[in-house]
Amino acid sequence: MARNYFNIKYKKKKETQVNLGRFPSTRYRGSKRTILAFLHSVLQPYEFDDVLDLYSGSGIVSLMFRQMGKRVHANDFLLNCNASARALLHYDGDRAVASGLERNLRYLLEFDSCEKEKLICKNFQGIYFTDEENNQLDLFCQKKQIIAPKIRDLYVYLLSQACLKKRPYNIFDKADLSVRLGGAARASRNQVTWKAPFILHATKCLAELNAMDLASNREHAVTSHNACDLDLFERNTEMVYVDPPCIDEKGGCVDYAHSYHFLDGLCDYDLYSNADHSKANRSIISNPSDWSTLDGAKNAIGALSEHFDKGVIALSYRHASKLKSSEIESLMRRPGRDVLTTTHDNQNDYLVISRPS
Repeated sequence: MARNYFNIKYKKKKETQVNLGRFPSTRYRGSKRTILAFLHSVLQPYEFDDVLDLYSGSGIVSLMFRQMGKRVHANDFLLNCNASARALLHYDGDRAVASGLERNLRYLLEFDSCEKEKLICKNFQGIYFTDEENNQLDLFCQKKQIIAPKIRDLYVYLLSQACLKKRPYNIFDKADLSVRLGGAARASRNQVTWKAPFILHATKCLAELNAMDLASNREHAVTSHNACDLDLFERNTEMVYVDPPCIDEKGGCVDYAHSYHFLDGLCDYDLYSNADHSKANRSIISNPSDWSTLDGAKNAIGALSEHFDKGVIALSYRHASKLKSSEIESLMRRPGRDVLTTTHDNQNDYLVISRPS
């Protein structure tokens, strides 16, 4: 649990009880699943009803805000992140959905009734998954339209989590199926996870969701805007949570489009036709972030502070970075606003808060 270093005044509010231990697990890189208690403890005291999660990623922080009773606007330019956010913000634990999911998912993955060209089998043989697994993913993509739109995102979310579990290092940045199938894999403790079928991982993920006491739905929103095109976002948002790609100590930055491109194809099947065979990972999208360079990140922070000048801005970052917390504080400092930093007990993750005085 984080220590509270805040010494400024804020409006007191009755605490919302949130069982953080029951949140679903995820292997999405950069997910804040392990520091939810820290985020909750820092943000809970502020008076706000609506919140913008500007880089929603895995969707886990948006889910936390939902459980806090907030009206959530989740945004991310990756289609799969949009699907995850919609699933986590709108799924209500419907028993009828849960009881039929395994049967429906088995049909989608295993019953081969498709006549269209199988784009994953064609473009990704030997890259990420076995031939049998590629075929199952093709079948799912070609038949998922039969699932009611209201719950289709849930199926995409569950299968995406299953795909992550079956990937060495949980990303799609290189052709490394051989890691799973080679001699080293047979000695790896991950072998059981890698060999388990998609449907087993997906149903376990659903069980984790169903174990939660999901908050009643409000009118949440999910968008895929460029997070740096700030005119697309409501200026008067009461709380803006920002978890951008972090620049490391050497100046490098995770390219999320490069790392998770494959999952976007589960949302838009035609994207698999864009597979770039000149690249080892056969990337199907390219969308570098403005936050990937030091100058770009500084410009983005300044723009955030100018645009969202009415409410609270909470920017999540890491100390193991070329961009220092003192620089972020300076960039977020404006007349009539307090800026300060709270660090997690792990001494790496931290939040910079900018709020009206």
